[in-house]
Amino acid sequence: MRSAAASTTQRDRPEIGFDRVLKLAWVDRALALLAQGSPPTEVRELLRDVIAAEVSGADAAQKTVCVLSGLWLAPPGDLVELRDRAVELRQGGTTDTPLVFHWGMALAGYPLFRKVAEAAGRLLRLQGLCSASQVQRRLQEQLGERQIVSRATRHVLRTLVAWGALNDTHERGLYEPAGARSVDDSSLAAWLIEAALRAETSGRARFSGLIRSPALFPFDVSNTRVADLAASDSLEVHREGLREEVVAIA
Repeated sequence: MRSAAASTTQRDRPEIGFDRVLKLAWVDRALALLAQGSPPTEVRELLRDVIAAEVSGADAAQKTVCVLSGLWLAPPGDLVELRDRAVELRQGGTTDTPLVFHWGMALAGYPLFRKVAEAAGRLLRLQGLCSASQVQRRLQEQLGERQIVSRATRHVLRTLVAWGALNDTHERGLYEPAGARSVDDSSLAAWLIEAALRAETSGRARFSGLIRSPALFPFDVSNTRVADLAASDSLEVHREGLREEVVAIA
């Protein structure tokens, strides 16, 4: 299912983009159908009907389909190959938990998703909980105090709950982690780390920072080795100084 990718860079991603709540059942079905060989155009039409039946308002339903399409059906040109490898890994039965694939594609394709995930991950690491107001404040510091930023941030947070990465607590707008899922398969871990790396404007980061990235808070990739990443055709590993390895997009 490999396709030629158009020339697109991380800087070409929409600033907001992810401004709808995506149910886990929808994205799971999109990936499952792609893994079965269904063309993206057919998957889009099928999911358009499913979403239209569950989302109030034709405009809201259409915008939801667009967000899902940017994730799996028509990702930015430079992420088509990343999407195709995710589908191949899924076809090979690499994991029974497709969340790792949804998370990676969302990180790489939607800068707002990455910013929200990173802010939530940092707060969870610091205090064990995170609130919507705290995350919104951090996003507004980066993107400005605009209503669209606040609304989209809420939608991403509710998506994280829908995907099982965060749990609601007794207090509205306060979230706790659902627990980190261990990613022990080396090829899957390398794919996820590559997706996180593609979310970085520079396309490079220290290995130690990547495996501890707050944006990957729902997963434990601590068992990943530098050699696992060096074995990937899509990544390069360089040594800086005596002990620090830097990973870059090949």
